[in-house]
Amino acid sequence: MVSREHNKVTIHNSATKETLVFKQVAEFPFDSVRKRMSVVIKDLQTGQYKILCKGADSVMLDRILFEKNAIEGLRQIVDEDLY
Repeated sequence: MVSREHNKVTIHNSATKETLVFKQVAEFPFDSVRKRMSVVIKDLQTGQYKILCKGADSVMLDRILFEKNAIEGLRQIVDEDLY
């Protein structure tokens, strides 16, 4: 997540090198039990809804399905961003 304004979220996708802007529909604030926060966004170009999560490395890494993702070298991209 690059920035967040009233109802607009800007993200940078490290894998595709794209910066995208979405309308924020809902927010789930940071929670010390979940150790993450989430936002529901709407892609205004496609009409699709997505959920973005941001949180502690120890929590988020367990949720990434590297082997099911079509992005070549995703694990390396994530590792470089973290360390």
